[in-house]
Amino acid sequence: TTILNQPPSVTAKDDVVFDIPANVVRPDTDKEILMLSVLEMAALLRQRSLTSVELTNMALSMLEMYDPEYNMLEVELKELALNVAAEADAMFANGTIVSEIQGIPFAIKDTYNVKGYATMYGSWEFMDNIREEESPLVTYAVQAGAVPLFKSSVPQLTWGTANYKGTVYSCLNGGYSAGAGGSGGSSIGSGTAVCLGVVPVAICEQTGSSCQSPAIANGISTIIPALGTFSRENNGLYSFESDRPGLLCRDLMSCAVFYNRMRGKSAGDLQSRDVPFADPSKEDLSTYSIGFVDNSDTDGWPLAWDTPFKGQRNNVVTALQAFGADVITEDSITNFMQPTQLYTDFMESNIRNTVSFDWYWLNVEGFLEEVFKYGAEEGAPARFGWDK
Repeated sequence: TTILNQPPSVTAKDDVVFDIPANVVRPDTDKEILMLSVLEMAALLRQRSLTSVELTNMALSMLEMYDPEYNMLEVELKELALNVAAEADAMFANGTIVSEIQGIPFAIKDTYNVKGYATMYGSWEFMDNIREEESPLVTYAVQAGAVPLFKSSVPQLTWGTANYKGTVYSCLNGGYSAGAGGSGGSSIGSGTAVCLGVVPVAICEQTGSSCQSPAIANGISTIIPALGTFSRENNGLYSFESDRPGLLCRDLMSCAVFYNRMRGKSAGDLQSRDVPFADPSKEDLSTYSIGFVDNSDTDGWPLAWDTPFKGQRNNVVTALQAFGADVITEDSITNFMQPTQLYTDFMESNIRNTVSFDWYWLNVEGFLEEVFKYGAEEGAPARFGWDK
């Protein structure tokens, strides 16, 4: 059964061209360099005013300095990272450039397999869980020259805010010494690492809010591509029907550049597919109608989300409107969803799963709606084997 509709066209990764900024001046300090965007780092690497090995060592030093306070490191990849960085530098020296992310470090949530390294899922029980297979997201990024810096902390079995070493702290709340302030969940180490400037981009994965909450807790951005855009092969999934890989970043263009290189079909995930893509900075926002959920009343937010950005997110609306977008603001996402054909179809089908449906079942980038629309002729039960 074909679950998802096929895209009308496909864009080759090499056909997507991003504008590398000209005349980027190397900052004076390592911290300033590490806080640059991916495209700014790419400019310095291409100018040869910075090498990938330099950049990788800066990031490793920052990780070593901050980790005792914030607990973002779960599995070390230092040897692999330095080897990949050296290969990237050799290619730069030969005039070979394979992508915009060549030579740039990134972090990997420790549910994604990296060949030859453990996937621990935040638990001592899996310390010796050495994998011989690899997530296509990691493979595609490394093939494009990106440097896998480390595997980032997740809560034990991806539930909660603490791994086997303890709480993973938000960089906005002061770390262990400050006491309260976890980094959300479950892509907690990825969120903290991006916020602190250890890496510009990190892989996350979301079942319910595992990309959103670290983004909120750390004052950064996330993108959660539509199901199938990123392969889920060789990722320890929590809920196959709704898990979606994503990216965390400080600026969305950095996410876009990595997204372009990580997207695409893989043999081990039959729902993955190749898709069209273009540089989002070249889109005409005046042609878009965008829904914005104004939940700036954050009194009910968990403590981990009580950041210095609390209640200050409406600047997004102002920015979108400045580019001509038609922004429709509601105080609840349900106002955009009611009444939905999804909900109607769900109730009329009388489907009853053996476990209760959480809120995210009705808000998964239209996934379930697509299942009903494009799935088996008799609806979702034929695909998932649910009883009526």
